[in-house]
Amino acid sequence: MQFFPWKDQYSLNISEIDEQHRMLVGMIDRLHTAMAEGKGKSVLDEIINELYNYTKFHFITEERLMDEYDYPGFAEHKREHKELIGKVLAMMERHKKSTLGLSSDLSIMLQEWLNSHILETDKKYSEFLADRGIRL
Repeated sequence: MQFFPWKDQYSLNISEIDEQHRMLVGMIDRLHTAMAEGKGKSVLDEIINELYNYTKFHFITEERLMDEYDYPGFAEHKREHKELIGKVLAMMERHKKSTLGLSSDLSIMLQEWLNSHILETDKKYSEFLADRGIRL
């Protein structure tokens, strides 16, 4: 059973972004599964680093799109991205110090953040684009 299954309501109807969100959801599931199976620190390190790097890549994609179409909420959205990256970096530092329970904390924090970010913040820019007839 998936920890964080993809739901149709997450779709922004922007194929590139939806595919990236699916990848992020899959990575969170891999992290949770590895933690639940008691995988070693090296496996968790690999997943966390992959998730961090892919998240940065994804944010660049979203920010390019918002900038290209003059999305009025761009600055605030970009601030939210920076905030999440900061939280993930802090969790990564905790993980390096072998703090117990980190993997669980990280997977739950990412699930909650992605849920609220996709369903609220990302929906706003996708609606902005759709209202202007932009189909990507």
